[in-house]
Amino acid sequence: MHFHLPTPLHGWREFAGEVGIIVIGVMIALGAEQVVQTVHGNSEVRQFRSAVNDELAYDLGSYKQRLMLGRCVRARLAELDHVIASDRAGRPVRMHGLSHWPVSFSLRTSVWTGRTADVEARMPLETRLAYAQIYDDLANYDVHRVDERNAWMELGEFDDAQELGRTDLMRLRGLVSKLRWIDGIILANWPEEAERGKALGIYPMRDRRDPPLDRRVCSTFLPIHA
Repeated sequence: MHFHLPTPLHGWREFAGEVGIIVIGVMIALGAEQVVQTVHGNSEVRQFRSAVNDELAYDLGSYKQRLMLGRCVRARLAELDHVIASDRAGRPVRMHGLSHWPVSFSLRTSVWTGRTADVEARMPLETRLAYAQIYDDLANYDVHRVDERNAWMELGEFDDAQELGRTDLMRLRGLVSKLRWIDGIILANWPEEAERGKALGIYPMRDRRDPPLDRRVCSTFLPIHA
């Protein structure tokens, strides 16, 4: 038995031409779709980076506000050194004003943590690593920020204290040392953090809806001899 292929009405040459036209049309359609997807993807990356930059600008602004209180913090810790030395010398000092400490704002990370794999994959590796590094550094700052706040809250328990026993003095000295160490770390890490932001075109910025900087920690300590 012999099988015969059907012959096109207008010949194989015209048939091949029609098929070619169809194939070319499909390729053009697929190419156009790819272009649309690329344009859309690039637009998403631009929007994402703009949102991340705003988030990081806020976080750097929060960091910088804490730095603005650094001189006041160091002055307050120096006063507490005086209190400890005076008490050990037999001249007790009644402390007050310890309920005021450097207020710090929580950092924002929702934009970065909410990134999608598709958007992240479209960013250059160098850019992704730069963003990841600055967020890692800010996470480290946030740990110190919370530790500092907790130490100041603990220090506030000494507010208006008139007599300090040996245990109290040791605890007070330990808190002062811890706060001085944290302040030193926060101050030392800032230049590198600011430089990372600058490399990405990001600079500290505050949200106008945030309350003004609380400077009560800068008020005169005025220890009173008991």
